[in-house]
Amino acid sequence: MPADRRHFLQSAGLAALTGVAGCSTAESKSEGLAGPSIYDRLGVTPVINAVGTVTILGGSIMPPEVIRAMEEASRQFVPMRELHDKSGKHLANIIGVPAVTITCGAASAITVATAACLTRGDDAKLRALPDVSGMPHEIIQQKAHRSGYEAQMLATGAKTVWVETREEMEKAFNDRTAMDFFLNKHGTPTARSSARSSSRSARRTTRPSSTTAPTPPANRCATTLTRASTNIFSGGKAYWVRNRSGLLMGREDLVEAGKKAISP
Repeated sequence: MPADRRHFLQSAGLAALTGVAGCSTAESKSEGLAGPSIYDRLGVTPVINAVGTVTILGGSIMPPEVIRAMEEASRQFVPMRELHDKSGKHLANIIGVPAVTITCGAASAITVATAACLTRGDDAKLRALPDVSGMPHEIIQQKAHRSGYEAQMLATGAKTVWVETREEMEKAFNDRTAMDFFLNKHGTPTARSSARSSSRSARRTTRPSSTTAPTPPANRCATTLTRASTNIFSGGKAYWVRNRSGLLMGREDLVEAGKKAISP
């Protein structure tokens, strides 16, 4: 494991990212649990993963230091709001970005980021969702970036405006635009506008851009953040933590607005 990633996993803030409850793992087997495995008891057949870190196969296999952090965190009660705030600041410092908040997976982060872009920290507007009356609520998205996660954005009351070319994207920005969504993934080879040009278009109209990258190399986070207002990553992929964790990072005002959309 690369040193920078191991440092990330071993950091104290990881306890918040990986949650509080330990469950059966390869490490617990080594402690001598008797009888059939948890998958045998459930009648689930493990597979050989020749695909990679994908959600439908459970994300990634968590290293021992992640399991230890989960076990340590499970032994005490703490104020969750304080843990959320301080672990986010700790991770932002490690990654080298303005702000970070931990979410329940990348899908959750997409909803949180959308709510942030719609409401911009306005508590009254947040309470009104999914009623978007009187607020920008259109999301510009390339057709090639249809990911199956559009429902996470539409749950806020937002509406998707589909485009194909850069020219169409430029014309789509208006007073109703809340954000521009870009799927930063190898599965979008037919995209006609890059993340850089997409975020440039958004900045020219003072609208935030959001980039989702489910499986990024850890050392590319800061580079990607220079191109978008918010970035979304899955914790259970390249970061090798539990599959239902995620990170929303980027502009501090939008990250703080997103935190308001997360149940305390």
